[in-house]
Amino acid sequence: MADLKGLLRVWAEIMAANKQRLIELDGEAGDSDLGLTMTDGFQAAWEAVKDSPEADQGKIAYLAGKAMGAKVPSTMGTLMASGLMQAGKTLKGVEIITDCL
Repeated sequence: MADLKGLLRVWAEIMAANKQRLIELDGEAGDSDLGLTMTDGFQAAWEAVKDSPEADQGKIAYLAGKAMGAKVPSTMGTLMASGLMQAGKTLKGVEIITDCL
């Protein structure tokens, strides 16, 4: 997969498919919100970029991170959003991810 949009779609699907398992795992040591946070956050990230004509993968990552941070401002949501936004800085100007590997 050479574009971040496709990867974000896959991540959103994986989180949704594993939502209940993440809730159960987080319930062992936490407050059982991890499945909700990851499902909602990655869905928001995907929704923010899926129809964008943007080719710059850095801008896509940054926009996805901003959307995730706004949707799930919990600790884990903030960490994931920050990671996407940092990836956006690293990928700035890259149109095909394989070009920067």
